[in-house]
Amino acid sequence: MGMKKPDEAEAIINNCISEFGPKTSKGVEIKPTLKQRLFPLYPKDYYKEMYATAAFINKKQDKYRTAATHMEKALANATKKTERIRYTYILGQLYLSIDSIKQANKYFTTILGMNAPFEFEFNASINVARAYDPKDKAAVKKVRRSLKRMLKDEKNDGMYDQIHFELAQLEYKQ
Repeated sequence: MGMKKPDEAEAIINNCISEFGPKTSKGVEIKPTLKQRLFPLYPKDYYKEMYATAAFINKKQDKYRTAATHMEKALANATKKTERIRYTYILGQLYLSIDSIKQANKYFTTILGMNAPFEFEFNASINVARAYDPKDKAAVKKVRRSLKRMLKDEKNDGMYDQIHFELAQLEYKQ
């Protein structure tokens, strides 16, 4: 990707995944043998990195659905809490970019329950406000209430402009 050859980068990462990634048969992961579990050839971190890299490459090529699929696999292999928070947030962004509102909402809401750092929680709350069905009156009411609650919270001091912008977007859509 650094050499501005995205097609080659995609071919290389797909080759790595097929050669070194978890083995599957007809879409179902094959259980490793006892020897493979005791002496893994590649640690779980390698899988996480391969899938995260594949997601990055696909995102750069505007292949958001494929990027989301790879990022879900990276999330499944993530072991550290910070990685899980980051990958979950990225998944929410990817699904929001392909207008999969339900999936985006799921991942952003998950962030809110993960005891994430303030920046992640704030941005996830803002993105939950973006990911709603404008035809659903109950969802609109819930988003409006959530944004107004955020305006009353002192920890959001300095971020009020973003909250007011989302309230304005909500009113504009209505």
